[in-house]
Amino acid sequence: MSHLSGWLDERGLDGSSLSTEAVDRFVLDRRAAGYRDARSAWSLRPLLEYLREVGAAPLLVQPQVVGPAEVMVADYASYLTRERGLADLTVRRETDLVRPFLAARVVGVGDVLGLDSLTAVEVTAFMLARSESASPATVQRTGTALRSLLRFLHLRGVIGASLVGAVPTAANWKLAGLPKYLTPEQAGMLLASCDLATAVGRRDLAILTLLARLGLRASEVAVLELEDIDWRRGEITVRGKGDRHERLPLPSDVGEALSGSRTRPWHMTCGFRPQIRTG
Repeated sequence: MSHLSGWLDERGLDGSSLSTEAVDRFVLDRRAAGYRDARSAWSLRPLLEYLREVGAAPLLVQPQVVGPAEVMVADYASYLTRERGLADLTVRRETDLVRPFLAARVVGVGDVLGLDSLTAVEVTAFMLARSESASPATVQRTGTALRSLLRFLHLRGVIGASLVGAVPTAANWKLAGLPKYLTPEQAGMLLASCDLATAVGRRDLAILTLLARLGLRASEVAVLELEDIDWRRGEITVRGKGDRHERLPLPSDVGEALSGSRTRPWHMTCGFRPQIRTG
């Protein structure tokens, strides 16, 4: 949003100038600048829809159904709505993803959609080309949408054989590059970095100690209240998922970190070897 606002300001424009053409120019400039995310008009859709609803951006003018590719897109959209019962927003997402594939199949003077000769090699080639210009998540969604389109085309008899198997699976592993946990040495360095001379530093130490020593989730630490700590019994009540409350023993080092009375990092005064999960 900040980049788009700055882009408009540099050109003396405002939200009322956010036409489809202006959005396309912004996306092209963003790609040229080397950005790796928000490189398509699709990524701006939530923002544009909101601005149009409040009257800050011009309403989207629906293009007329012209040409064989758009006729097929309209037929496919009708199928998704009537036979599969998908919501309008989902239908727009699906059709936007497969529109380039259909447009590339127009042959001759633009009035013939050459799908009868479609081959598995061409399907795979389209996906490989898409992977070079789109993010892994977009490629994954494109593959799902293309499989759906190919099933539709086969069902309608437009193509003679199902080519769903020709769509390669896009690899998109979440957090694949992150370690599963910090080493004891890394955890010690993290805890030692807290400045105990400040209230923020003591708070950070308490949070990190709870994560490392008791293995709590971030959400469980965030909802802790003073009433959850029973100092006399040496227990702490943890509010987990599904409104579950569990009582855990409160180690002395965790209690000292919570009370803010510590003068040096807890890992220097106990034998516990922490393993902080990053997931």
